[in-house]
Amino acid sequence: MSVRRRGSVFRIVIFAVASSTGFVLSQTVDAQWVVLHGKNASAARNIPAEPLKTLIEATRKGAEVKCVAFAPDGGWVVLYGKNSFAGHKIPPEALRILNEQQKKGSEFKWMSFSPGGGWALFAGKNSFALNIGEEPFQKLGELVKKQQLRSINFAPNGGWVILSDKNSYFARDVPEELMTKLEDLGPKPEIKAVVFAPNGGWVVLYNKNSVATSESFPEELLTALKDLQKKGVALKSISFLASSFVPLSKDDQESRDEVSWRMNRADVPGLGIALVNNGKLEWTRGYGVLRATEEQPVNEHTRFQAGSISQLVTSLAALRLVQQGQLDLDQPLNDQLTSWKVPENDLTQKKKPTLRHLLCHSAGFNVPAVALTAKSSFTLLEVLEGKADTPAVQVEFVPGTKVESSAGGYLVLQQLLGDVAGKPFLDLVQEQVLAPAGMQESTFGHPLPKEWETAAAVGHLADQQPLADRWHDCNPVLAAAGLWTTPADLAQYIIALSLAHQAKPNAILAPAQTNEMFTRQSADMGLGATLAGTGKSLSFSIRGANAGYTCYLIGFPATGQGAVLMTNSDTGDRLIKELIESLRMEYGWPE
Repeated sequence: MSVRRRGSVFRIVIFAVASSTGFVLSQTVDAQWVVLHGKNASAARNIPAEPLKTLIEATRKGAEVKCVAFAPDGGWVVLYGKNSFAGHKIPPEALRILNEQQKKGSEFKWMSFSPGGGWALFAGKNSFALNIGEEPFQKLGELVKKQQLRSINFAPNGGWVILSDKNSYFARDVPEELMTKLEDLGPKPEIKAVVFAPNGGWVVLYNKNSVATSESFPEELLTALKDLQKKGVALKSISFLASSFVPLSKDDQESRDEVSWRMNRADVPGLGIALVNNGKLEWTRGYGVLRATEEQPVNEHTRFQAGSISQLVTSLAALRLVQQGQLDLDQPLNDQLTSWKVPENDLTQKKKPTLRHLLCHSAGFNVPAVALTAKSSFTLLEVLEGKADTPAVQVEFVPGTKVESSAGGYLVLQQLLGDVAGKPFLDLVQEQVLAPAGMQESTFGHPLPKEWETAAAVGHLADQQPLADRWHDCNPVLAAAGLWTTPADLAQYIIALSLAHQAKPNAILAPAQTNEMFTRQSADMGLGATLAGTGKSLSFSIRGANAGYTCYLIGFPATGQGAVLMTNSDTGDRLIKELIESLRMEYGWPE
């Protein structure tokens, strides 16, 4: 650490060049940003609709916009006027303080978020902060007491710069070239802001509208700043979107380029998305290719293996049989199984596993997963009896005492459905779910029908290496992982359940069984999916992953919203998370 003095200005500095890996995004990707200038004007690119709407409304009212801050989880805050604010996903403690300070009439001055999700707020004569680190926290408090604090901004690598007085600053873990530039500016300029771009670049705004930037600063934004300089407007601050927002409502080349870049970064050759809005399939799209290094594109009809999303479809088939009086949610499984029985042991003596337990993964069965090969030769009974590559299926904890995902449980469910319905699982699920839900491009059939093979997405390993046999045969683990489907078909499933939840006529499921499905049974598990929220905010979601595929489904049954994302890669999670958050922001999904 070094301490330097210029007149009455003290600066504590540690030099550290921002890493070229890890936190730094490719410089070829256009940044997403807001520039505040003048009293209440702004320029913005590719930010979500809600903060943009707030900025426009503040301008219309003539209110000064003090600050725009974006959080790494997709949240945002706009401070405007004396003490007005708007936001999304504001951390609870920060929201409490904002409301409290607003009631006191304190003037809002600044807010920012750290890369780790911490935040700092400057209101009235006080600063508030959480999870930003001890050193910046102490420095903020020290400067507030002296009434010298102006702002704090955080770098992608966790570094920070605090501005105080007219041209004083304190910094840690920021690029050496930035510190050199600040040193070169000397004691006279008024430093307005020091801001860090997601790609590791930086900018210093000083005096009325002077700008100093790193070579890696986003070129498009630099051009916009130069245009504002020519107009002679005062530059106040810049904010970068921190949550990797991708605008998807318009299927233009710009958004496709953005998605393609993120796919390449995540080693995902192909992606399918379907969006449900207002109870309808609003759009469905394909990106990338069926097989890496080849050119056949993914389109809206491309089928992917859905992995554990298969269980959500299977659970609906079971609940339809409950509705029809063929199954009972709370009757012991062995009272309904005929071809195979759950082995009795001390645990089943304490509590008998039931269909309710099976559907919420609390039945206690072992065999969390079944290894699949290109072509399986085992029957369902052989797997249940331990004659395949896994132990015999049995209860290993008292049913109903905890949630533990189990492919073994869905093997039992598959056998149960066949025994009760007296027909093959494929015929049963087609009759009970796929046909009535309008899922015309879906099947639990393995091997995949020959006429569908050429247009199916090939599974890929982490390095975009295609599976040797294109995909694995899921026989006999069909109920747990055997669904071949498209995002559009799974969107129809979301719509069908939304209509049932809203008790619409001729819905796929009666109100009694729908209520059971969307009631937390154990922890946050409903019957077939994880639940979150209540009322209009209720959602059901499930992740699916077979070898070579990663997928995700989320639905909001009360509002008729949701999305399905399917990839042909083992490494699709990061991409899916980014795009889901973007859809959440863009379409205003319930909190």
